[in-house]
Amino acid sequence: LLENAAQSVRATVSRGGTVLFVGTKRQAQATVQSEAERCSMPYINHRWLGGTLTNWNTIQQRIRHLLELERRMDSGEFRNLTKKERLTIQREVDKLNERIGGLKTLRKLPDMLFIVDTSMEDLAVSEASRMKIPMVGMVDTNADPTKIDYVIPSNDDAIRSVKLIVKVVADAAEEGQRIREVEAVDIGQVSQDDRAEMEQYLGPSTLRKLAIKEIDLDEVLASAEDGESAEAVEETVEEE
Repeated sequence: LLENAAQSVRATVSRGGTVLFVGTKRQAQATVQSEAERCSMPYINHRWLGGTLTNWNTIQQRIRHLLELERRMDSGEFRNLTKKERLTIQREVDKLNERIGGLKTLRKLPDMLFIVDTSMEDLAVSEASRMKIPMVGMVDTNADPTKIDYVIPSNDDAIRSVKLIVKVVADAAEEGQRIREVEAVDIGQVSQDDRAEMEQYLGPSTLRKLAIKEIDLDEVLASAEDGESAEAVEETVEEE
């Protein structure tokens, strides 16, 4: 079941999708943040805000406001304000970062949710179900698995269990990104040198699935020996 869940995450990301990591319980907060950042995915590791999915336009406006405040702070636009005014702005930025800081890279609704504790995150499950967003979830014995598309039976209260499963999902998301980058080579968006570097991060099974058709020189040479003209051999090479 864990492998099936990882495959679904890998496939979603390889198609250009985004997986939102959700884990607000104390045991999961640090792990969710670090692993989501490692695979460049958005996350929520504090309280789930009602309407995060069902009222996305409002959430998106708050994200833009946060990014604008940070941009203005970095450019020094607030230097001439009083100390009290600067402190008020800094507190607002800190508060927004705590609530939606993990969503700053999210430009649209996520294509999938990964939820650490489906029982605790019942609001997230409800909103995702309503918006028809598929879910991967760590489901303990006290949770209802019926709404979860990809169930991972687990003890979501054990820190080691949480760390292991979140890492597997993050690895799958990271590999999905590599697959997408490798496939971009085929349409000329990435150089062959970059492709060679990307393939270092892919597992052997994934590389087999992505294997590009290579010219079988033995067959070409054999054809030439059988009397085919040099032009025919060159045409074979070009077609390959």
